[in-house]
Amino acid sequence: MSCLYLIVASMCRPGDAAVSVLSANPCPTVMADAQMHVTHSAHAPQSLGTNPASFWPQDTDKPLVRRLSFAHTLACPQDVLGHMLEFSLDQLGSRFIQQKLDTLTPEELEAAFAEVAPKGLMLMNDVFGNYVIQKFLELDVEGPRQELAAQMKGQVLSLSLQLYSCRVIQKALEVLPLDQKISMVSELDGALMRCVRDQNGNHVIQKVIECVPTEHIISLLDTFSGNLVSLSQHPFGCRVMQRILEHCTDEQRYNSFMQEILKATVQLAQDQYGNYVIQHVVEQGKPHERDAVYDRLFPHIVVLSQNKFASNVVEKMLLHCSPQQRSAIVEEFLRQPSRRGSSNGVISTAMTGDEALRVCEQSALEQMMQDQYGNYVVQKTLEVGCYCFCCCVYCLFWCMCRYLSALWQNQVYCLTNASGHSS
Repeated sequence: MSCLYLIVASMCRPGDAAVSVLSANPCPTVMADAQMHVTHSAHAPQSLGTNPASFWPQDTDKPLVRRLSFAHTLACPQDVLGHMLEFSLDQLGSRFIQQKLDTLTPEELEAAFAEVAPKGLMLMNDVFGNYVIQKFLELDVEGPRQELAAQMKGQVLSLSLQLYSCRVIQKALEVLPLDQKISMVSELDGALMRCVRDQNGNHVIQKVIECVPTEHIISLLDTFSGNLVSLSQHPFGCRVMQRILEHCTDEQRYNSFMQEILKATVQLAQDQYGNYVIQHVVEQGKPHERDAVYDRLFPHIVVLSQNKFASNVVEKMLLHCSPQQRSAIVEEFLRQPSRRGSSNGVISTAMTGDEALRVCEQSALEQMMQDQYGNYVVQKTLEVGCYCFCCCVYCLFWCMCRYLSALWQNQVYCLTNASGHSS
């Protein structure tokens, strides 16, 4: 142990109050060795005061704390006792505390928490300190949990809107008893939409929906009713909407929400954020909900396949729709525009190669292949396959050759003209 203190002492600069760490171990031999080393060091500080407040360095980058934090990774966690607050505010010190709290005895854990408890709210808002508070909440110790819950009471809304403390609120929603979760949610009444649209608060609302049973957040869900489309088109609201669809166990409200979403399927599929909600319905929804999305999007499937956002929805449909629906989508891709809606324009496996080429020559497939978004839908079509998969591959190959041939001819023409002008 004395070797560790010598390491700490050797790293100190003039003015560093190292003795506050050295005094953490009351062993006289160790203290004597450490003080002797500091005394004979060329960089020994002039004063070895024992005031814990002097531990905190004056410069903003906290170099002393960082060096001591690194040194303490070689020590036992008990050596940090007496300096919990300082270490909690340091990156390396915070990490060390998180790793070692599990190894402390109940008495040592109580002493450690007693040091940070008076500054609990401050640590919740700290870039490194919030992780220490989360760790205390994770520990299955009633004292720290209840003390921290008491400090958060009345502050849930403001903490939910802060970058670092919102993580503490989320952890509390995971581990606290149900009655305290309900109490925390009640503090958000009247500010739900504000939280949903906030870059930090939306994560708290998601965690509420995940961790609190539906019957206890009815008022929260009713606040969203009638606003689901606008909510789904918001960069943060679309995440909340997906959590509602995943965790809402009230069948009546769930069906009401789903109907509100399905009525705006085409609109949401083309939206920058709404498309994620429709993808969620296609991927994780019930079969009849997936069918409803298919029925609304199929008449526009070619146009949507070339839309920046809706093309993602079409790809999900190719993966999760029934084989019959998938085949119908591919047939629509291969239908001649002039004959769209007529079975005469469909490529079938009964056609010869030349017949298939003539149909494909004027189909939407060639246009989709060259589209910056549609080409991904074509690739997904090839991945999933269908009953006319082989014919589709053949047509794609021909279209590709035709397209590359045109590019080559255009390049040759440009080079020929360029050489003619130069001569």
